[in-house]
Amino acid sequence: MKSPPRGDAKNGEQIVKGIGCQGCHVVGEGSRVDVGPRRTFGQPLENIGNKTSYEWIYNWVRDPKHYSPATYMPNLRLTDSQVADVATFLVGLKGPAGDAAKAAPDPKVADDVLLDYLKNVMPFEDAKAQMAKMTPGQKQMDLGQRAIGRYGCFSCHDIKGFEQAQSIGTDLSEEGSKLVTRLDFAFVTDIPHTSKTAWFRTKLHDPRIFDKGRVLQPLEKLRMPNFDFTDEEVDRLLTAIMSFQREIQPPAAMPVRSARSDNIIVGRTLVHRRNCVGCHIIEGDGGDYLKLVADSSLGPPLLTPEGARVQPDWLYAFIRGPITIRPWLSVRMPTFGLDDQNVNTVLNYFGSISNSIGPFQSHELIKTASNTEGTGKQMFELLQCQKCHVLGTIPKDQPTNTLAPDLRMASERLQPDWILQWLKSPLAILPGTRMPAYWPDYPKSFYPQLGGNAEAQIRAIRDHVLTFRGGPSPKVSGAKNANNN
Repeated sequence: MKSPPRGDAKNGEQIVKGIGCQGCHVVGEGSRVDVGPRRTFGQPLENIGNKTSYEWIYNWVRDPKHYSPATYMPNLRLTDSQVADVATFLVGLKGPAGDAAKAAPDPKVADDVLLDYLKNVMPFEDAKAQMAKMTPGQKQMDLGQRAIGRYGCFSCHDIKGFEQAQSIGTDLSEEGSKLVTRLDFAFVTDIPHTSKTAWFRTKLHDPRIFDKGRVLQPLEKLRMPNFDFTDEEVDRLLTAIMSFQREIQPPAAMPVRSARSDNIIVGRTLVHRRNCVGCHIIEGDGGDYLKLVADSSLGPPLLTPEGARVQPDWLYAFIRGPITIRPWLSVRMPTFGLDDQNVNTVLNYFGSISNSIGPFQSHELIKTASNTEGTGKQMFELLQCQKCHVLGTIPKDQPTNTLAPDLRMASERLQPDWILQWLKSPLAILPGTRMPAYWPDYPKSFYPQLGGNAEAQIRAIRDHVLTFRGGPSPKVSGAKNANNN
């Protein structure tokens, strides 16, 4: 949109800090609380108002893939009015203007630099002759292209004309196997020249230190940028580099591969690359966003047991078109636009980490074996399940931190066997949950129904819950519900 309308900055701030943007971004001055490293997954937004225009922010938030089809930024399904509010808030985030230019543009300096590039690939006189034919604009364009090629900007950024350019870095595939004698310590004497790890650690902390004391032409100098890694980050990178070894390990020393292990490896990479762990705890990792909410029950749910909890076809539809499950929450599940292959990678991953991969048993088979529907309803009312689990209408006089998902979704969403395990011991599945343990002495029961048989009572409640219908569904109306989230 060329001239988007302005919005309300205060409302935009509430949206940004409520729907989950801070799971990836640092937003606003003073928001750099210690919540973990993943909040730098996305660009820090503290100074975005100095970096770009309102129009650009509006169009990016409205549809991130409009500018970058390959972006990992998801779509949060905001209305145009909400987008205007968010953009108005973000464009007002203006921190320090940044470093002043270290040198004023000087055509002579630019000519000297370009000449350095040209004489490196052709005779000196030919280089001077070529430059003499070039206009100032052509010189600037040529210099920019050569600088981009030398410093490898295209390795991270999509730049027209560099689609087929070769990477400028050293191949690290077998770096851990490299002999220490192949490492150039130059004139750096404060590290042992017999230690590969010392060389790698020094390189990661100060990538161009090995130029120290050398007499070099500009195009001979090291190019790796300084990423300002912390000691912890250097340790992690060093571990990774040392693991890049030739295939010299005997087969017996390698872990046994299986479909489950492959699913976990591929899926774990995907959920980290898409930063699902910025909001959710998965396999004990992540959940940084939860530290920003007053009550963890008002944040994104634990996903480690997701494969056992929900039915695969429901999860597939939900990832493709998220719907509202807890309408009282501000934070929302974004739309990632994953293709079928990646969605199925997620499904296989969750199924593998919860050990739930296998044939799915439909509830109809279970239900026909049960004649306890009346007792299930009686137990459901006795335990006051509807006091927390909404059935369509959210009570206006009830605190939202005590509410639980609409059980009308259960028959389509939840695995019947998981419901049994959940009712037996909710704390074992989700530590800290407010769901009461109604059978703390299972298989004993406090209740007289069905002869005091806890297992029969739990099955009766489960079967009753799975008779509910009419809840929101990603299969039928995902797009509609998503827009109303």
